[in-house]
Amino acid sequence: MDVPNAPYARNYQTNILGNFFTSANEFEVIIKPGFDGKEHVFVVTDEDMSLAEAMSLGDDVTYTLTQDHEISQPLILDNGKTFTLNLEGKTISNSVALWGEAQGIWSMVSVAEGSTLVINAEDGAFVAMKDDCYAVDVRGGNLVINGGKFVGNISAVYVYEGSAEINGGEFSIQQLSEFADERYTLNCYDDNYKTNKASITVTGGSFMNFNPADNGAEGPATSFVAEGYESVAVDNGDGSFTYTVAAKTNQD
Repeated sequence: MDVPNAPYARNYQTNILGNFFTSANEFEVIIKPGFDGKEHVFVVTDEDMSLAEAMSLGDDVTYTLTQDHEISQPLILDNGKTFTLNLEGKTISNSVALWGEAQGIWSMVSVAEGSTLVINAEDGAFVAMKDDCYAVDVRGGNLVINGGKFVGNISAVYVYEGSAEINGGEFSIQQLSEFADERYTLNCYDDNYKTNKASITVTGGSFMNFNPADNGAEGPATSFVAEGYESVAVDNGDGSFTYTVAAKTNQD
């Protein structure tokens, strides 16, 4: 099992869980000076425990997928810790309808109670069941997306309270808004957005028919794009546009 950059600190422990004794293995531990890790982190895969179990641990966790996951219950990260999810080309989707407005269920995954969810992926996806829920929401936590594909309904990412930082990935929706468009692909709760209790910051990624620099999510000309970055449109030739965010090439 390869666990590069497992954090450590003097007089603290790092737990690396795995099937160490089911086959002949050789282990090499290399301590690199200057590594700035956290004090106590569980490093696990979905072969060790379920995603729901890992999210309930009372410590920071680095979790890697080895297979696709279909969920039948929403996943909630609310332990106040940091959960780093490595998709590794795998897909998280819901096999049954999850949406429940009365129960406050909006998404496949919710980030709450001061928790932080970091999603790392070159490939891999969150794909919500069509006409059902969002992909991810934030309700008092922090979300960092560093890649992957996110397919939702009305919204792919919704921030009720807290923050979402989008550094990469592909974002689209299947179910359009009440205006028959994609204006809510990234969206915040209006009142909290106006009082700076909810925010979305985009420094990368591509968006289908949604311009993160000029959209109607929080009123006309809403921009979620960070200073020093820009959104560039590409005409797909079929009536759709893809907007890609990157650092400005010419800055004063």
